[in-house]
Amino acid sequence: MEEEMLVISKEQVYSLIRRLETSDRIDSCSDEIRRMIDITSTLCWRADAGSCCVGWELTGCLDSEVHILEAALQAIVEGNTTKGIALLDDYTQLIDIESRRR
Repeated sequence: MEEEMLVISKEQVYSLIRRLETSDRIDSCSDEIRRMIDITSTLCWRADAGSCCVGWELTGCLDSEVHILEAALQAIVEGNTTKGIALLDDYTQLIDIESRRR
């Protein structure tokens, strides 16, 4: 059985930001952010459950990522795409830092 890859790339987030800037398809963008939250939450759960060898620091980092994504989603759902985009940009910075640590 093949497992789903649980990775979010900067390119994926930048693509999402471009769609938010140029499209009125907010629903599909919101769905994509929800999927990112699910992926990151799953990784956080796995790290917290001890099935990860990176250490407990990873759980805190992933939890921070979830909070940023949730705040971005809330902003977008409320119609504040500018704030949502800014938060997603912050998220790309965070995942870039985390990828260097791993």
